[in-house]
Amino acid sequence: MVSIKSSILDQFGDALSAGAGQVLFRLEGTNMLLLFGLKTVLRPLRGRTATCQSCGLVVHHHLEERASKFTLFFIPVFTMSRSYRITCSNCGQVSAISARKKNALAR
Repeated sequence: MVSIKSSILDQFGDALSAGAGQVLFRLEGTNMLLLFGLKTVLRPLRGRTATCQSCGLVVHHHLEERASKFTLFFIPVFTMSRSYRITCSNCGQVSAISARKKNALAR
């Protein structure tokens, strides 16, 4: 296994991209594998009944939070961005809303 990694490093230089978020480095004769990436986490929140802007019916709307997290070795390290979406249960219309509007809907 070590000889395979050494031959790959000899062919491609000091840094080798091993796929989405995987980088193999050669540092003073040693090999290091660094796995990083992004993960989107969807979390359903409590929705409410409201009038849909698309179909005009008074129906339940589903609210969800989307958080993009930076991962290191498949462990979420920190949240990079957070957004909120509301979906009509009748027509499926999806609208992005701000955190302030999300807090107002929670009341």
